[in-house]
Amino acid sequence: MMRAFDLIQSVQASGSELERGFSPQNAANSIHELPDFEKKLGLEPGADLDAETAFLLRRADADAELRQADPMPTPPPGVRPGSPAYRVYREEAYQGMQMQLNSMRAQLREYNEMKRQQVEKQIKEAEEYKKGVASAAPAPDRRANSA
Repeated sequence: MMRAFDLIQSVQASGSELERGFSPQNAANSIHELPDFEKKLGLEPGADLDAETAFLLRRADADAELRQADPMPTPPPGVRPGSPAYRVYREEAYQGMQMQLNSMRAQLREYNEMKRQQVEKQIKEAEEYKKGVASAAPAPDRRANSA
Protein backbone atom coordinates (compact mmCIF):
# COMPACT_ATOMS: atom_id res chain seq x y z
CA MET A 1 0.00 0.00 0.00
CA MET A 2 2.79 2.35 0.90
CA ARG A 3 4.61 1.57 -2.32
CA ALA A 4 1.63 2.59 -4.48
CA PHE A 5 1.33 5.79 -2.49
CA ASP A 6 5.01 6.61 -3.07
CA LEU A 7 4.62 5.92 -6.79
CA ILE A 8 1.63 8.25 -7.05
CA GLN A 9 3.50 11.00 -5.24
CA SER A 10 6.54 10.63 -7.49
CA VAL A 11 4.38 10.84 -10.62
CA GLN A 12 2.58 13.90 -9.33
CA ALA A 13 5.86 15.53 -8.33
CA SER A 14 7.41 14.96 -11.76
CA GLY A 15 4.38 16.35 -13.57
CA SER A 16 2.68 14.88 -16.58
CA GLU A 17 4.10 14.97 -20.10
CA LEU A 18 1.38 17.38 -21.12
CA GLU A 19 2.53 19.88 -18.50
CA ARG A 20 6.21 19.46 -19.38
CA GLY A 21 5.54 19.44 -23.12
CA PHE A 22 6.58 16.46 -25.20
CA SER A 23 9.93 16.67 -26.89
CA PRO A 24 12.57 14.10 -27.84
CA GLN A 25 14.73 15.44 -25.02
CA ASN A 26 11.96 14.80 -22.47
CA ALA A 27 11.44 11.35 -23.97
CA ALA A 28 15.16 10.60 -23.61
CA ASN A 29 15.02 11.74 -19.98
CA SER A 30 12.04 9.50 -19.25
CA ILE A 31 13.97 6.49 -20.57
CA HIS A 32 16.74 7.14 -18.09
CA GLU A 33 14.23 7.16 -15.25
CA LEU A 34 13.85 3.37 -15.63
CA PRO A 35 17.26 2.12 -16.78
CA ASP A 36 16.43 -1.57 -16.12
CA PHE A 37 13.16 -1.50 -18.06
CA GLU A 38 14.52 -3.37 -21.06
CA LYS A 39 16.41 -5.89 -18.94
CA LYS A 40 13.35 -6.66 -16.79
CA LEU A 41 11.25 -7.41 -19.86
CA GLY A 42 14.01 -9.33 -21.65
CA LEU A 43 14.29 -6.83 -24.51
CA GLU A 44 17.40 -5.90 -26.41
CA PRO A 45 18.74 -2.49 -25.35
CA GLY A 46 17.74 0.20 -27.84
CA ALA A 47 15.26 -2.01 -29.71
CA ASP A 48 12.51 -0.19 -31.58
CA LEU A 49 9.41 -1.67 -29.95
CA ASP A 50 6.98 -0.09 -32.42
CA ALA A 51 8.77 -1.61 -35.42
CA GLU A 52 8.92 -5.00 -33.71
CA THR A 53 5.22 -4.85 -32.84
CA ALA A 54 4.30 -3.84 -36.39
CA PHE A 55 6.37 -6.70 -37.80
CA LEU A 56 4.70 -9.22 -35.50
CA LEU A 57 1.24 -7.91 -36.37
CA ARG A 58 1.98 -8.19 -40.11
CA ARG A 59 3.25 -11.73 -39.61
CA ALA A 60 0.16 -12.65 -37.57
CA ASP A 61 -2.10 -11.25 -40.30
CA ALA A 62 -0.25 -13.26 -42.95
CA ASP A 63 -0.54 -16.41 -40.83
CA ALA A 64 -4.25 -15.78 -40.33
CA GLU A 65 -4.72 -15.44 -44.09
CA LEU A 66 -2.99 -18.77 -44.59
CA ARG A 67 -5.25 -20.40 -42.04
CA GLN A 68 -8.39 -19.09 -43.67
CA ALA A 69 -9.85 -21.87 -45.74
CA ASP A 70 -11.01 -20.78 -49.13
CA PRO A 71 -14.72 -21.44 -49.24
CA MET A 72 -16.06 -23.71 -51.90
CA PRO A 73 -16.92 -21.54 -54.90
CA THR A 74 -20.57 -21.02 -55.60
CA PRO A 75 -21.95 -23.14 -58.41
CA PRO A 76 -22.66 -21.45 -61.70
CA PRO A 77 -26.17 -20.02 -61.98
CA GLY A 78 -28.80 -22.41 -63.19
CA VAL A 79 -26.95 -25.57 -62.07
CA ARG A 80 -29.13 -27.90 -60.02
CA PRO A 81 -27.75 -30.40 -57.51
CA GLY A 82 -27.65 -33.84 -59.07
CA SER A 83 -27.20 -32.61 -62.63
CA PRO A 84 -24.08 -33.56 -64.64
CA ALA A 85 -22.91 -29.93 -64.62
CA TYR A 86 -23.16 -29.85 -60.81
CA ARG A 87 -21.08 -33.03 -60.56
CA VAL A 88 -18.37 -31.41 -62.71
CA TYR A 89 -18.46 -28.29 -60.51
CA ARG A 90 -18.29 -30.39 -57.33
CA GLU A 91 -15.36 -32.44 -58.67
CA GLU A 92 -13.41 -29.28 -59.52
CA ALA A 93 -14.09 -27.86 -56.06
CA TYR A 94 -12.97 -31.12 -54.41
CA GLN A 95 -9.76 -31.12 -56.46
CA GLY A 96 -8.96 -27.60 -55.23
CA MET A 97 -9.64 -28.59 -51.63
CA GLN A 98 -7.52 -31.74 -52.08
CA MET A 99 -4.60 -29.61 -53.29
CA GLN A 100 -4.96 -27.38 -50.22
CA LEU A 101 -5.07 -30.42 -47.98
CA ASN A 102 -1.93 -31.89 -49.55
CA SER A 103 -0.15 -28.56 -49.14
CA MET A 104 -1.14 -28.36 -45.48
CA ARG A 105 0.01 -31.95 -44.91
CA ALA A 106 3.40 -31.12 -46.44
CA GLN A 107 3.72 -28.06 -44.18
CA LEU A 108 2.81 -30.17 -41.18
CA ARG A 109 5.42 -32.80 -42.12
CA GLU A 110 8.07 -30.08 -42.43
CA TYR A 111 7.07 -28.62 -39.08
CA ASN A 112 7.15 -32.02 -37.37
CA GLU A 113 10.57 -32.77 -38.88
CA MET A 114 11.89 -29.43 -37.64
CA LYS A 115 10.52 -30.09 -34.14
CA ARG A 116 11.97 -33.62 -34.15
CA GLN A 117 15.41 -32.24 -35.02
CA GLN A 118 15.15 -29.66 -32.24
CA VAL A 119 14.22 -32.32 -29.70
CA GLU A 120 17.07 -34.57 -30.85
CA LYS A 121 19.47 -31.65 -30.53
CA GLN A 122 18.23 -30.90 -27.00
CA ILE A 123 18.58 -34.56 -26.02
CA LYS A 124 22.11 -34.67 -27.43
CA GLU A 125 23.04 -31.49 -25.53
CA ALA A 126 21.57 -32.93 -22.32
CA GLU A 127 23.58 -36.14 -22.75
CA GLU A 128 26.77 -34.16 -23.35
CA TYR A 129 26.04 -32.08 -20.25
CA LYS A 130 25.53 -35.23 -18.18
CA LYS A 131 28.81 -36.66 -19.47
CA GLY A 132 30.58 -33.43 -18.58
CA VAL A 133 29.11 -33.41 -15.07
CA ALA A 134 29.94 -37.08 -14.56
CA SER A 135 33.54 -36.62 -15.70
CA ALA A 136 33.97 -33.53 -13.52
CA ALA A 137 32.92 -35.39 -10.36
CA PRO A 138 35.79 -36.98 -8.43
CA ALA A 139 36.07 -40.74 -8.71
CA PRO A 140 35.07 -42.56 -5.51
CA ASP A 141 37.72 -44.34 -3.50
CA ARG A 142 37.59 -48.08 -4.11
CA ARG A 143 39.32 -49.38 -1.06
CA ALA A 144 38.37 -52.62 0.47
CA ASN A 145 36.32 -52.21 3.61
CA SER A 146 37.52 -55.52 5.06
CA ALA A 147 40.57 -55.85 7.20
